[in-house]
Amino acid sequence: MIEPKMEETTRVDPAVASFEKHAAEMAAGWSPEVRAYAVSLVAEIDFARRLRDFREAFHLSQRRMAEITGEDQGDISRLERRELNPSAERMNRILARLRAVIDEVTRETIPAPTPAVNGALTTARDAAAYLCAIYDERDTEFTMLKLQKLLYYGQGICLAVLGRPLFGEQIKAWAYGPVVPEIRYVYTDEGLLPRPEDLDVLEVDPQVRAILDRVYSEYGGYAAWALAMKTHEERPWAETPQNSVIDRDRIGAFFSERLAQGTAPLTSVP
Repeated sequence: MIEPKMEETTRVDPAVASFEKHAAEMAAGWSPEVRAYAVSLVAEIDFARRLRDFREAFHLSQRRMAEITGEDQGDISRLERRELNPSAERMNRILARLRAVIDEVTRETIPAPTPAVNGALTTARDAAAYLCAIYDERDTEFTMLKLQKLLYYGQGICLAVLGRPLFGEQIKAWAYGPVVPEIRYVYTDEGLLPRPEDLDVLEVDPQVRAILDRVYSEYGGYAAWALAMKTHEERPWAETPQNSVIDRDRIGAFFSERLAQGTAPLTSVP
């Protein structure tokens, strides 16, 4: 069972504990061959989705993806549909090439984000950078999975308290909970996320700081997987078809109800 590292702020959800217990019992009976197959299958499924969502996030054609990765255009299509069984080496090579050109792709395909988009306070990228700057040094769970869930909670609370979004980017309902696709390509999925090198937190908008400080204070003690399971129990993700955009009004309505019931963590901001 996954244990949150910050025990003094931990809330153990019985449903999460039960799920993790059954998962551990099931995995305990796997042979090394079955375990290896399961890992490769999960990697392949995630890889196919990452290819597709990368293209959608940066408005790329399959032809452009083929040029970036050095792959055949037909293979890109088949990889996205899971009609090919790529080796781990091939998947890692393609992902490495995508990461290597991310800055160039961003400049070529989408305009620089601004805080004014849809009346938002900031951008998802800047909100993510702030969370990466403030997370507790004891928090060894601060991975991509956890960052994505904190961004979702920040968006919901901002909509409920201020009636405007924290950031303008869309949130999608992925298998492991709400995700801002663009953020998947700002950081890697490999372990603890890095601190930003050039961010002065005191220069961040006071309302953004107030919301994200409170979000981390309230949810930072959860393990990453516990947060993912928590979002699965909430209507915005549960009522949205997988891989579809979670309607912003639905997020705002859900968190507004929680605020009215006194269960939302934030009641005011500067």
